[in-house]
Amino acid sequence: MQPPGPRLRFAALCGRIQPDIDGLPFALERPVHTLRFPLGQSRDYRPRELSLYVQLENATGSYHFWPGLRNEHGETINPNAKLEWVTFPQVESSVVPIEREFKLDVVFPAPGVYFIHLMCEARSLHEPWSSDDRPFPPARVVLLPSGEV
Repeated sequence: MQPPGPRLRFAALCGRIQPDIDGLPFALERPVHTLRFPLGQSRDYRPRELSLYVQLENATGSYHFWPGLRNEHGETINPNAKLEWVTFPQVESSVVPIEREFKLDVVFPAPGVYFIHLMCEARSLHEPWSSDDRPFPPARVVLLPSGEV
């Protein structure tokens, strides 16, 4: 049995998102898979712009969301991430996706591999609800040291 609430259909990490005339996500700019620490910096890198574009199903109602940053060992890096209260309108069908941008304010502590989970009501939307349900994987980003090519 699936828990109630939003179900993640798609997620993409990018530099920023251009909205359309209605304010909905339209163009994803600078897809992100790898970032580099700025020259001379080796710890605590906060990218200037970073967004997570998502498509959610079954998202009618109000929910708390936050970006969960985890390292390659599954350890939570940002335990005090800011909660965002989002209310979604009723849609014609629960499988019609609702698009949403989540602007990320994350700090990467050191070079390495990180995963961004969209958290909703204390659970990752990237983890399966049953053995038959395969959710979209968390966004993976590699952080390189400033001198690496």
